[in-house]
Amino acid sequence: MAPQLPLLGECTLFVSDICGFDTVDGMDPESLARLMNQTFQSFNRTIVEAGGFIVSTIGDATIAIWDASHVAPSHAELAINCGQAILQQRQKAQSEGGICSCLGILIATGKMTGAMIGGHLQFVGDPWITIKRLESFKISGRSQMFYTSKTLAHLTTQETPKPIGRIKEVGGNDAKVQTWLMFLLMWVEGVLLS
Repeated sequence: MAPQLPLLGECTLFVSDICGFDTVDGMDPESLARLMNQTFQSFNRTIVEAGGFIVSTIGDATIAIWDASHVAPSHAELAINCGQAILQQRQKAQSEGGICSCLGILIATGKMTGAMIGGHLQFVGDPWITIKRLESFKISGRSQMFYTSKTLAHLTTQETPKPIGRIKEVGGNDAKVQTWLMFLLMWVEGVLLS
């Protein structure tokens, strides 16, 4: 029996990637695997509690989707709030002696669909392209969350972050879209603007 497709239409795609987790010096593989498992259980719990659908966990990356059934708060707002909660969890774990690693979260909003492709539930649509374009803004050695003005337009309770750059809009005309960086942990706001 094929799994129920969780969404069709506009949604918000969430991709988190832990950097430096798989190269911890001095930690035996079993301890590292146990620590990674605890970390992903925490991430997954936070995503599910925020109404997200976990598409997959691959290596040190998690992919999740919030569909259009989330109206108030919106799918985008739930994904942003979830990203903030996960970044705060990482900060707390590191302050309590956990492994110091960076976490990059990329969030994109747009039309997607789910389908069985090659025997696996897959999701396709414009947010995947936007996520790839947002990757160019990642700063090595820093935890961060990036999203575009298209996602920002769905937020109601969020302060407006400062724009840090532009990427090409997916589909339609060749307009540009503002890209936003959510400063959350230990950065000085505006560090990328100079």
